[in-house]
Amino acid sequence: MSEPRRAAILIPAYNAARYLGEVLDRVLTHVSRDDVWVVDDGSADDTAAVAEKRGVHVVRQTPNQGKGAALRTGFEATRGRDPVITLDADGQHDPADLPRFLAATDSADLVVGARPFSSRMPPLRKFGNRISARIIGGLAGQKIPDSQSGYRLHRRALLDTVVPAIDGTGGFLFETELLVRASRQGYRIGALPIATVYADAGSHFHPTTEIPRFLGLFARLAWLVVNGQAGRR
Repeated sequence: MSEPRRAAILIPAYNAARYLGEVLDRVLTHVSRDDVWVVDDGSADDTAAVAEKRGVHVVRQTPNQGKGAALRTGFEATRGRDPVITLDADGQHDPADLPRFLAATDSADLVVGARPFSSRMPPLRKFGNRISARIIGGLAGQKIPDSQSGYRLHRRALLDTVVPAIDGTGGFLFETELLVRASRQGYRIGALPIATVYADAGSHFHPTTEIPRFLGLFARLAWLVVNGQAGRR
């Protein structure tokens, strides 16, 4: 008889010591320490120490390589776990939603936490998210209510076969390509409404650098979709 599936909680973190402790304390009310991995992406503060103090798995990568690379590292470190749920270290994802993600394990291969585009969302972020959701939904071949949310559930079969070509330096770019390729390869994409806390951590989205990268990514993914490359495993 095969062992039951056991989920992993994966938190990529960069200079997140200020917020990470509270995030982990709340996560640990829902899962055990052995189910949590923090990837410290070359932080200059006490991010790793904060995680180690709470007894969770800590993976250090140096120098800083970007969220995409941290996710790659974390997906490899959690090999053997299914599903893998990712959330951010800055407190903008509510760990209270974890049981709902876990309950959605069999509903889709990739479940994206969909944030409400309400008046509480900063205007620039709201505009960017609406536009990108429409474009990414078109490229993915299905409606995607929130293409930029990092609060996600990934089934292991998907992680083992969908490999974004992007080098991993940009978290938004890596996560976006993963979403489009997974959808085009026939994996089920779902959405789960979540609450998002807009704390003083601010956004990690920097328009002057990320918008040109997004435009390049959109163009590349559009070429892959048109030429049937995005659907190849």
